[in-house]
Amino acid sequence: MVLELRSILLERQAALDDAVFQLRALRQVARLLSSCIPPEETEQLVLDFMAEVFFAWWACLYRPEEESYAPDRGSAR
Repeated sequence: MVLELRSILLERQAALDDAVFQLRALRQVARLLSSCIPPEETEQLVLDFMAEVFFAWWACLYRPEEESYAPDRGSAR
């Protein structure tokens, strides 16, 4: 049981580390874009990117189940 919990914690820490890396990269891209294009366009591009990331994450967690979507219980171990 303890090893399973440790495995889950390590998995989640790796996911958090990856998310931090991606957010830092996004911040650098936003800075670069804001120096090349108007801030309003930069803001829209960042929001579009974040929306795509959210929907990709959602698609990984949820699967079609009859007429609705439900969490994928196979990946929650």
